[in-house]
Amino acid sequence: ESNEICALFARCRKFEESIALFDVTLACTTLEQSAIYCNALWVIQKDNSKLPIDHERARRFLSVCVPHGTGNPAIFHNAACVLAEMGDVEGVMEQLNAARKHRYAKLDVMKQECATTLPNLAKDKRFRALE
Repeated sequence: ESNEICALFARCRKFEESIALFDVTLACTTLEQSAIYCNALWVIQKDNSKLPIDHERARRFLSVCVPHGTGNPAIFHNAACVLAEMGDVEGVMEQLNAARKHRYAKLDVMKQECATTLPNLAKDKRFRALE
């Protein structure tokens, strides 16, 4: 239910409200839906919300959400996009490698989105070697 409410705010382009709801929801330690972790990272992306990245909030969301990526590799995708917006090449590479390890089906899309956001990523040998 929390995920649906937060996502509804995002679909209505009420990104500040959606982010605030995810902020409160992620403070709970008993969430069972991996989709909420994925959506929380999606909504804080500047590319999606058009709001500036709040680095402190992003780091907090990442620390809570990324551990759930093994059950939902799309979390790695959204985490990589957040990290790309933050200019964190190492963090993006970690998420790309995690996504590959867990056989994420949209790895090519993930790579393209990260390289578009963080152009110097394409110069990294590790990035070019990733398949």
